[in-house]
Amino acid sequence: MKTLDKDKCGCGKEISTFLKCGDKNCENFICPNCMVQTKTVPKCKECAKLKTNPAFSPTPKDLILSFVICMFISVSFAIIFRIIVEILSNLIPSIIIYYLIILPVPILGWIIGNVIERTSGYKKSLTLVVIAGLSVAIGHLTIWYGFSPDIITWLLSLVIGIYLSIIKVKV
Repeated sequence: MKTLDKDKCGCGKEISTFLKCGDKNCENFICPNCMVQTKTVPKCKECAKLKTNPAFSPTPKDLILSFVICMFISVSFAIIFRIIVEILSNLIPSIIIYYLIILPVPILGWIIGNVIERTSGYKKSLTLVVIAGLSVAIGHLTIWYGFSPDIITWLLSLVIGIYLSIIKVKV
């Protein structure tokens, strides 16, 4: 059976089809790969008017606000913790101080996750994940600066902190 050119999908893959777009003003044929199922009938991508879900698209204002606040909180938390460690270093043995440094990064990750969730209006986005991870990494480096940790402890602390920060905003 020979098909006409008008029975080919407009996607450029030369797929023959009998499925026509359900929009009353559209004459396009669509293959099952290009079809978008709407509430009533299948339509082509142009007629379906696909829009991104607002829950997954933070505004530039949300991104800048989240970045600035998370970086401020991350660095402030790290500096305050470093001051506390300096004060306690004269009172507590150094081995306890070393293991005490493992705790604040996961706590920082949890704080950053909650802050970025609220500053972005509870939106989910890959950009927010990057901001959250970067904030925790900066705080982590500030907390650990000057110590000579073993790599396993250092990485474990970083991974747990980043995980706790991005779990709230990941897509």
